[in-house]
Amino acid sequence: MSRDLTHDLMPRTDHDGMSRRLAVLAIKRAVGRVLQPALMKMYEEDIRPVVESDLGRPVETAADFREPLKQRGLYKVWSSVNRASQHRMWTMLADQIDADYDRIAATAGVSEQRASLDGADGFEAPDYIRQADIHCQPGGYLLDRFEGDLGAGLLYEMGGNIYALGQNIGAKDSKAQRIIDFIRGEFPDLKPSSILELGCSAGAQTSYYPAAFPDAEVHAADISHAMLRYAKARADALGASVHFHLADAANMPFDDGAFDLIVSHNMLHETAASHQAAVMQECERLLAPGGLCLHQDVAVQLDKLPPFIQFLSEWQKENNGEPFWLDYATADIPGILIDAGFDAGAVKPHYLDQLDGPLQWYVVTASKSR
Repeated sequence: MSRDLTHDLMPRTDHDGMSRRLAVLAIKRAVGRVLQPALMKMYEEDIRPVVESDLGRPVETAADFREPLKQRGLYKVWSSVNRASQHRMWTMLADQIDADYDRIAATAGVSEQRASLDGADGFEAPDYIRQADIHCQPGGYLLDRFEGDLGAGLLYEMGGNIYALGQNIGAKDSKAQRIIDFIRGEFPDLKPSSILELGCSAGAQTSYYPAAFPDAEVHAADISHAMLRYAKARADALGASVHFHLADAANMPFDDGAFDLIVSHNMLHETAASHQAAVMQECERLLAPGGLCLHQDVAVQLDKLPPFIQFLSEWQKENNGEPFWLDYATADIPGILIDAGFDAGAVKPHYLDQLDGPLQWYVVTASKSR
């Protein structure tokens, strides 16, 4: 999301609270700017030459060196500080949210009701999403402490802000705005009248779409009622007209061809491999002739990464509440879309620079012929 886009649901804090936020951010930046480069240097200078000598060939994958690297003290420091900073972040944010919760809830109750929320009766989130507290966030996507609780979305949005800033992503970056700019440049004839965002979580990207396409009816879906409750309140606070739905991206409650534009933002790396094909099949079913399906996510395709960066992806799965990181990193997303029924010539991968950051986004588009 764009971290310069604020709204009244954001927890307010005092000078000491801001100091705690900045302290967590400083730790995260130290991990990324000091400890990780030092770990990579040690790998290049001390680990890789020895391993290659023993193997009699160049290092090819993280499997070639992961165990020797994990025995080094520097790895243990980097890994423990990295994990501890994540826990410290969630504890700090939970305290600040709880301290300001009464005001937040009151604000959510008085905003003009521009958005809607369809909570499907009897819906149960897929079992795979219960395997871990995603991102180590307490309760993960499904945190729901009491009736009307907004905590899951508040934690997710605030934690995402700090995490992104810790990765040197600037305050003006926005995944949705980057994709909207890309669509306008690459698909200028697309004038969607109906838009669907899959896996919208706290709705941080959703609100950009009614602003960018004011003539379109915008829908968004997620498997967490608690996240959607916050996403609706957030959209209301921003004056965005969005229809939110409690639904699984692999089994959506819409008619065939209902949408001209289907998007997802960072959903795929939270999706189990067993679910990927069904999600893409739903995209093909739901997309109208002449429409565009677009999935944006982190650029961590293992076959394109050097071995050390592959190793960092493994760490995400093992230590950061990302059980499906490698499912995504090893998936052939274009191939899955083709298998789902899209024409091979209409499916294309892209690497897009961030609006305000050093990284790239991985984007796969799939068009449907008229």
